[in-house]
Amino acid sequence: MTLKSLLAAIGVALLATSLGAANSTLPEGWMRAGDAAACRHGVRAASAAPTPRVFFIDCPAQTTGFATVMQQVSAGRHAGHRLRLRAQLKTTEVQGWAGVWLRADKGGRSVAFDNMQGRALHGSTDWQAIDVVLDIPPGAETLSFGFLTEGAGQADATQFSLDPVGTDVPVTAMASAPLTRIEPQHLSPP
Repeated sequence: MTLKSLLAAIGVALLATSLGAANSTLPEGWMRAGDAAACRHGVRAASAAPTPRVFFIDCPAQTTGFATVMQQVSAGRHAGHRLRLRAQLKTTEVQGWAGVWLRADKGGRSVAFDNMQGRALHGSTDWQAIDVVLDIPPGAETLSFGFLTEGAGQADATQFSLDPVGTDVPVTAMASAPLTRIEPQHLSPP
């Protein structure tokens, strides 16, 4: 490799690194996940928001799949208790849906989950407090939480809190079938 080629390669690497850093300005503890690779995410300054800076996910037109900005922590003291995730959320031209989500895992599988899909935000909405409330089963090991968008559009979020609540606060998760059944069912249509 010639010196000129080496310098060009270093320049391309620096440009790619700086572009990646601009697209991934998340503070420690936060990460991006999801299958919508074209989405940008990070932290940006915001006017008329509850805080001067907000998290954002911005997905271009024709985006399929979802993107999330999230944290993962030990379930620790929350296991066996009812927990509320609250955040301020705003959407701009969300073509699919957006919301906050909370999941508890044990042994590598989900034991409690709500992503607001049944009561999600669509289109453009102003800042609003959004809650997800789950009973965290005893023995839960990990909590994952954040906000997400599916499809094109932008979601901004800030003021996350994760707090225990009493049984007077209703759970938001929809009732669902067990995640893993013991025996197969309906092997022929009923």
